[in-house]
Amino acid sequence: MRHHHRVVQIDLAALPDDPAALQRNQRKERRRTATANRNRGALPAHLPRYEVVIDVESKKCPCCGVLHVIGDDRTEMLDLVPAQLRVKVGMPAPLRMPHLRGCCRSGARAGAADRWRHGEHPIAHLAAFRGILQVDGYAGYGKLVKARTDGSIQLAFCWVHARRLFYEFYTSTQSPLAAEVLARIARLYEIEAEIRGQPSDIRQAVRQRRSRPLVEDLQRWLQEHLSRLPGWSDLAKAMRYALAHWDGLILYLDDGRLEMDTNIVERAIRPITITRKNSLFAGSVAGARRWAIANTLIQSCKLNDVEPLAYLTDVLQRIVSGQIKNHQLHALLPWNWRPPATIAAA
Repeated sequence: MRHHHRVVQIDLAALPDDPAALQRNQRKERRRTATANRNRGALPAHLPRYEVVIDVESKKCPCCGVLHVIGDDRTEMLDLVPAQLRVKVGMPAPLRMPHLRGCCRSGARAGAADRWRHGEHPIAHLAAFRGILQVDGYAGYGKLVKARTDGSIQLAFCWVHARRLFYEFYTSTQSPLAAEVLARIARLYEIEAEIRGQPSDIRQAVRQRRSRPLVEDLQRWLQEHLSRLPGWSDLAKAMRYALAHWDGLILYLDDGRLEMDTNIVERAIRPITITRKNSLFAGSVAGARRWAIANTLIQSCKLNDVEPLAYLTDVLQRIVSGQIKNHQLHALLPWNWRPPATIAAA
């Protein structure tokens, strides 16, 4: 085996006597020999690029007649686009239309996704609806009622939304007036807890006998104390909100099918609300509408105790295969749908 040895000659006289000076010289040598890691001649690759060809006006050659390309040279420079101010418009989805009562015998969840919330979408979705609509304080539903000259729609407002204003004021101020309102509303909910699950006629009878006197007394109390408060205070605003929606808040007293609030629907749409950011990237308005339609069908299935996957699979197969005609599509609505096995047995 051969061993190769390298001989290095060192001029000892050239070495400094000071060890610190020796270390400084070594550091300087490393800086001179180290190759700098610079991105020379190219800008970051993630930046968008566009090409501008700088060409001569005439490509005629005095010798051969036509100029020929012999090579190209590319240079890059940053091109700053001036700032652009835009208005970002959110698309809430789905639009809540909880607790449909009246001509609809079964529950339905309705979703809508679009750019605006000016009230035209509830009007379009509920064009054929007649009955009671239990809602929050969204102003678009008020336009829906005004659009009906026959009074065929009534709005039942949510006590949770009315209570929330008093609760927020109480948590920040410990106001005894706000605490009084909260205590009075709590007594109404205690009655509701006792009759939950009972038939609608029993619920209505109990509400008339026990809840109505409490509600009427609360209205008088609010009217009396509102005049004593500064109009700009948050407590006065909470009282005005409750009194402005009073006719809809007390509607549940006369109809045992109604709830005091929209909590059932709030809980139903919570999974959708959690993924609301995903819906902002539906790709287009048409995509967002399809997303809303899919969620409408799924949530309506859940409200009617229908398994969503089985429902969607069967409905799509019937439509694609032509088993269902256009005039029979109502039979595929979640509250009318029957599984294939049930139809075969019949």
